[in-house]
Amino acid sequence: MKIIRSFALPLSALALLIAPSANAQITGEIRANIPFSFYVQDTRLPAGSYTLSMLDDSELQVMQIRSQDGKAAVVFDVDDTRLDSTPSTTELIFHRYGNHEYLSRIFESGSAEGSRVVLIRSAKSMQNDNTKPHEHSIQE
Repeated sequence: MKIIRSFALPLSALALLIAPSANAQITGEIRANIPFSFYVQDTRLPAGSYTLSMLDDSELQVMQIRSQDGKAAVVFDVDDTRLDSTPSTTELIFHRYGNHEYLSRIFESGSAEGSRVVLIRSAKSMQNDNTKPHEHSIQE
């Protein structure tokens, strides 16, 4: 019994430290009007109205973006990210490399915890070329 008690407190403290990060990403549906064409990972999407959401049972690691007209949808990997301040509106942050816009990060209003799109191929290669992106956001 003494052994169990000696582990209970450290395990409880560890659970408290881990629990906030489990809820650190986007949990609801986000609707956004994006006035320019853009990429989500390596898929180009046209300007338009979109809905973003986490996929069920993905442990907050996989999102989907789909156009309101149903013509385009992309499933993509995400991980945790954080802003220095809490946004008052929902915010989609894009990185521009040359003429290409890449969805980079997503934040719900009222939460500094959000989701970062995991980069693959083309955007990663631009980062490796030391090309600095121009960062801008859309607020909904």
